This record gives sequence, structure tokens and C-alpha cells, in this order.
Amino acid sequence: MRLPEPLEDDYHRAIQAIEEAEQMRYVTTAERIGMRKGMERGMESERTLLQRLARRRFGDDVAERAAVLLARIQAPETLEQLGEALLDDADGEVWLTAVQARVDGADDRKGAGGAASPAG
Repeated sequence: MRLPEPLEDDYHRAIQAIEEAEQMRYVTTAERIGMRKGMERGMESERTLLQRLARRRFGDDVAERAAVLLARIQAPETLEQLGEALLDDADGEVWLTAVQARVDGADDRKGAGGAASPAG
């Protein structure tokens, strides 16, 4: 369903007026859905990259065990920090312990504000 063209123009002018008055951009439902889907795709790509790097650095066993844990992580910042820990940790078991701690920890709430503690 679509608004008639004259109403569509009025709608956009009204939204612009609200955005200017509130100094805030209006985000449509479709835009929010698109942003959420984009975030989900980005998170999945980051999980896949971490698993590939873990496989290359620590072997198949660590990579497979990590995949299960990484799938449970919802905060992009946590995945980023685990990527840094993957480079720093000399042993796959140490890195898996850091991943498990993040899964179990309270700092991985989706959309949680504030800085999380270091991974490794």
C-alpha cells in the first residue's frame, strides 16, 4: 500500500519538521529492520572470521569448540575484543577460556553500554 503522491510529500515535510524541531533523525520501521539485518550479517561475518583465524592459529578442535561459543555472543564489541585476544593468547585453551568467560559474563548483553573488560 502506498500513500497518494500529494500526501507523501506532506508526510515527508512533516517528518522533516519534526526532525528539525527535535534535532533528531526519524528512523522508519523499514530502516530499523534493515539496520538490524545488517548488524546480524556483520556479526555472523565476524564470528566466521574468528573461527577461521582460530582454526589457522590453534587448529580444528579449538575452532570447532569456539564456534559453538561464538554463536552465543551478541555484542559486537565482545567479538572485537576476542579477536584481539586471539592474537595475544599463545594457547588455544587460554583463548577458549576467554571466550567461555564472555559467554558466561554479564558484559555481553546486546546493546549494553559501557566498556567491557579485556578478553585475555
